[in-house]
Amino acid sequence: MTTPAHQRHHRIIVLGAGFSAPAGVPLSVNLFAEVRRRAETRFGSDNIIEAELARYCEYVERTTGNTAAAESFDYEEFLGFLDVEFTLGFRGSKQDTEEGNGAQVVIKELIGEIIVECTPRSPSAIPQMYKSFASSLCEDDWVLTLNYDTLLEGALQAVGKPYRLFPNRFTEVYPVFGYGKLAEANNEIVVLKLHGSVDWFDRGPYEEAREAVRAVGGEEPHACPHFRPDNPFDLVPLLEGPQMPDDPMRTLYRMQKTGAYFQQAYVPQPPFILPPSSAKAFYASTLKPLWWGIGRAGLWNLGMAIVGYSVPTHDGHVLQALYNLTQNYAHHGNDFAIGEVKRTPLRIVNLARTWEELRRFRLAYRFVDLDRAELWLNGMSEEAVGMLFRRSGT
Repeated sequence: MTTPAHQRHHRIIVLGAGFSAPAGVPLSVNLFAEVRRRAETRFGSDNIIEAELARYCEYVERTTGNTAAAESFDYEEFLGFLDVEFTLGFRGSKQDTEEGNGAQVVIKELIGEIIVECTPRSPSAIPQMYKSFASSLCEDDWVLTLNYDTLLEGALQAVGKPYRLFPNRFTEVYPVFGYGKLAEANNEIVVLKLHGSVDWFDRGPYEEAREAVRAVGGEEPHACPHFRPDNPFDLVPLLEGPQMPDDPMRTLYRMQKTGAYFQQAYVPQPPFILPPSSAKAFYASTLKPLWWGIGRAGLWNLGMAIVGYSVPTHDGHVLQALYNLTQNYAHHGNDFAIGEVKRTPLRIVNLARTWEELRRFRLAYRFVDLDRAELWLNGMSEEAVGMLFRRSGT
């Protein structure tokens, strides 16, 4: 049943790593430590990640005079160092793949493997707080998640809430004029995965290889075999229905059986994720439709929340977007209403139980008027969900 327009909340909810952490999904610093451990177990102590890390530590020491020990380095800056090299083509013809140089590909493959293993997938395994969160979402809610995992999608499926992973559903598109006819109002929740997902894969390299093989009389390429018609992993297009032919996300596919994929001895292609680096924005062009217009959002929304986001230094592009969202949301004040629905204060869920954690939290969110916001600083929980979706004045 569709909610009348004058009773809709039009909420924006931003999710960071702290949203998924209670379910067992590792935070980024622990994630990279596990990536290194698995790389050593699988490839030995002189693997490609350790070789690149040694080269990075030498670079830091010789350019700054500071010693960057392999056990106390800034992993976002290390990955940013690799991203700059790859994106700008420092290695010339020695670039390894379209997904990145050797170490980057292995890192993204292992990130996908670890997160898929750690994310509860069956409805019975998903903690109740996430099902409560999913049940509380309404049509016209937009969830902007920075997480790679599929926990939210699993919770939405468990409670029977329809959703889509792209901004607009069209009934018709008019490529010549650059616009489409939007579908009538429906009961979908919009989930935008701004940094990609462990179950997303880019079909573009396969299509290029197929064209090259066909040009010489072949049939199917060996590259990206998971996109062959006989693949066992059930890939479906991420975009549904009519979409613009030049949409950069048109080659992204969603894999249904990631568990089986990452259990293979050889993973032919890493998932489409923006690496946790200081230069991840280099890779964001494919996901530009998810970010389009984000700087103007928040002005007319009646609810906004930020859950588990620590505002890390390597996410400058996210901070810029979050700053615009929160400033827009604060423009009309907490007394703003549309019809019968009154705007709720900005709500923030985070983990800040000690004085030092609280100090860091306030510094990170210095751009927000925290005195006018509603805070829950005990982390993600059933109580946090209750606070997030409480009606104004109750």
